[in-house]
Amino acid sequence: QRAENYAQRALQHDPKDPAALRVLARAYVMRGDAPQAVATARRAVADDSTRGGFELAEILASLDRSEEAHQELERLRAHGAPQAEIDRRLALLAFNSGDMKEARLRFSELMSSGEGNDAAQLYLADIAARDGDPDAAIAGYRRLYDSSVALSARSRAAALLLDKRGQSSRTEALALLDDYAADHPEDELDLTLNKARLLADHGEADTGLALLAAALERHPQHPSIEYDRAVILEQAGHVHESVEALEHLLADRPEDPTLLNALGYTLADHTLELGHAEVLIDRKSVV
Repeated sequence: QRAENYAQRALQHDPKDPAALRVLARAYVMRGDAPQAVATARRAVADDSTRGGFELAEILASLDRSEEAHQELERLRAHGAPQAEIDRRLALLAFNSGDMKEARLRFSELMSSGEGNDAAQLYLADIAARDGDPDAAIAGYRRLYDSSVALSARSRAAALLLDKRGQSSRTEALALLDDYAADHPEDELDLTLNKARLLADHGEADTGLALLAAALERHPQHPSIEYDRAVILEQAGHVHESVEALEHLLADRPEDPTLLNALGYTLADHTLELGHAEVLIDRKSVV
């Protein structure tokens, strides 16, 4: 609501402000108002056919109207928009809609044409992982360990290595993150959160909680750390502590949809305060 209000105020000063139209369209998407989201994006198209067209395609994709988004991108191609940008967006559209065959083809074509980048390589590795070929995926991620997407590549490779359950794989997985942290201290917090989540997802929730406890000593009351701690507490079976932690966070951010959702479903999943859980989930949908 606040984002929408600010965008509307900006548009009062300049009705063609592309950044304000972009924010406003996304606000309508988040509110579930598809007609207004599309209408706002079409206003951007009227002012700038190419940039606005890309924006319209993104809005349509975010509304799960993939075919319409595809048609808009092909319209842009016919009107001379940059081919590489269209192909990249079509590849992303296929990936996000679950068409891995088309996504692989399009990302591969980008790479072979010289228009691909680190992100395209990352998506190809992701596709291999989704197709159940962890060795090919890890090989793809390995090529990106020192790239612009190194943190994502290392984290995803670490998850696949932890799936193998062997001690050597576990050691290699954690070393991927620790080595990166040594060279990139500015990413220490993100790496700690990733590591804690990975450990929790692979049956080591208590180890993940210990990492977060140490992180909270360095960053007291950090909302991301506290949220992850609450989620992992539930994974570790400490349900009442998880609920207490989420309630504490919600007291400071009562309209946060992520917190409303997390607390509501934590209560519901464990048949605790079902009436309150329903109220929280309903509030989340309104927010």
